[in-house]
Amino acid sequence: MDSKEIGGGSSGADLLREIERLRAEKEELESRIHLLEAQIKPRGTAEKDKSGSCSLSSLSCPRMNGTTLSGLSPEMIHRYSRHLLLPDFGVEGQLKLSKSSILVVGAGGLGSPVAMYLAACGVGCLGIVDSDIVELNNLHRQSSEKLNLIPESSRITSKEYNEIVNAGEPHILVDVRPVHHFKIAAIPKSMNIPLSNLEDKLSTIDSALKQAAQDSGKQK
Repeated sequence: MDSKEIGGGSSGADLLREIERLRAEKEELESRIHLLEAQIKPRGTAEKDKSGSCSLSSLSCPRMNGTTLSGLSPEMIHRYSRHLLLPDFGVEGQLKLSKSSILVVGAGGLGSPVAMYLAACGVGCLGIVDSDIVELNNLHRQSSEKLNLIPESSRITSKEYNEIVNAGEPHILVDVRPVHHFKIAAIPKSMNIPLSNLEDKLSTIDSALKQAAQDSGKQK
């Protein structure tokens, strides 16, 4: 009998391929289970809070309709389904993202698209601070602005912003009141990530994330 053949005449290579196929099928089934569990997960007391806001220092950020702090709504499950199927992200990752608060300082040619992508991927509370006044000749590089929102002397008001969010426009709050002087390091569990030369700082960011994970484990 050939040493490469085992049980029923199947070769070792065939068995390995079958094992890999079954593992892939198992992962797909587990992903589907997680999606279904997220739909029936108890929402706790978060549903009782009808204010629909979270805090980021002194900012107040409206949330998408149906979002809760303890589970994903059916709308979110459908919208972020591609995220949920990622092995290293999944439902847990999307839940963490929906609970996270991010402050983008500067909404120019770099900060503007960064904020748009953060909003699109499901960040729970997103703030933007920028002291500049948007002018017509800024629009070629600021994707978060619209022509009808360019004021003469000030940015959009909170009331106007709420109307935009309720109308289904991009989920971003712009707060540029000069009395706000944010100290990023003073915000609990925050991390300051300058976007200039970001590629050169990826190793530093990775080390900081690992250290934060270790510190979190020690606290438990």
